Amino acid sequence: MKFIKYLLIILLSCQESKANLYEDRNVIAGTLSITDLYLIYSTWDSYIVVENKSDNQLLYKIKIKDKCYAKPMIKGDNLYFPMSDKQFSSYNLKTKKIDWTCEIGGVCRSFKLFNDIFIMNEKSYGISGVDIFTGKKHLNFNINTMTNAVFQIYLPTILVLMISIFMSVIGYVKQ
Repeated sequence: MKFIKYLLIILLSCQESKANLYEDRNVIAGTLSITDLYLIYSTWDSYIVVENKSDNQLLYKIKIKDKCYAKPMIKGDNLYFPMSDKQFSSYNLKTKKIDWTCEIGGVCRSFKLFNDIFIMNEKSYGISGVDIFTGKKHLNFNINTMTNAVFQIYLPTILVLMISIFMSVIGYVKQ
């Protein structure tokens, strides 16, 4: 049902009368996040964009270093996203400044929030856990120490979700 809702929103946002407004969106497929208030996405020209969902007004447009293939996320007053292929950042929407940036091991393809920790899927690297408030790493699982370079694997989003559930079951709490 959610899929139909999102599809309708996308189709309605491309009405002929507003065609010029959407010419420059240039959205990377799979990065569109829709909340009650916002459309959040990354673009092929390396921006994270936040629009007001009700009137399509551009609220924020943040230049990033590399293309972002993960869905940016808003939590409270902060926007969380991969700033580059090796960095993950927290952007304060009120102050319009980066609160923190954390070095990560590889391109962040997806991330999920578990309590106060982002569990990140890093292509050809492994999994990291980053504190939502400080950017400090609490988990660092490098698959390259377990496999040789020829057999590096990409951990899909579903595995990140499964690890989040497992951590919940065993009661993992930030250190």
